[in-house]
Amino acid sequence: QITSFDAERQQAKVTAYVWPSPDIATPFSSSTITDINLSVFVDEVGGGNGGMYDYPIGSAIGGIEMNVDATNPYDLSRSIDSFYPFDQYSFTLYTQVGEINDEEELVEIPAFEDSYTTAVPGFQVELAKEHDESFYSEDGRPEGFPLVESAIEQRMGGLTMTTVIVKRSFAVQMIALLVAIFCLIIAFTLCYMTIEIVRRNRPPSMQVLVWAAANALGLISVRSLLPG
Repeated sequence: QITSFDAERQQAKVTAYVWPSPDIATPFSSSTITDINLSVFVDEVGGGNGGMYDYPIGSAIGGIEMNVDATNPYDLSRSIDSFYPFDQYSFTLYTQVGEINDEEELVEIPAFEDSYTTAVPGFQVELAKEHDESFYSEDGRPEGFPLVESAIEQRMGGLTMTTVIVKRSFAVQMIALLVAIFCLIIAFTLCYMTIEIVRRNRPPSMQVLVWAAANALGLISVRSLLPG
């Protein structure tokens, strides 16, 4: 579940809910009690456990809060906030699960990802199930490469992979354009009034000077609404 995105740091806050099937766990509404020794790896930035989480038999498994780096696996050309409000970012969610047997060995468990998201303020989120080999270009892909078989093989080995594309919402884009147009109109108007006064085409009356000062100060505040 994607909960928020920081475009300046290019990191997303994600919650991963590990949900074993009922034959190996007891499910509740927001967590499960595992009946096996479960090991979970999530690809995260700055996690205290290095992304590794172990749940012995009888442990309650809740959501794993993590930060994910937007490494731009899709090579999006506008993956920087200087393109605001038309910037867009992409990142990958990796998770892997397994069972720790009596010999303390990690045994693969088949896994499947169910990706969803609540409304992320200011952004649109698109999710897609992928696998490592799907990022081959047509030229770099080996002949007869089994894409579907590779995806199934990864899931059967407990590894899931979901890619995410984050874009600004339509409302943010419209508001940003309105703010930008407002800033340009005020700036051009101030320049025009200044040139007219310098040319002595109109007097620098008190009303004009107060209006110019108020708009100059207001322009700074309005500009701070935009990033960068």
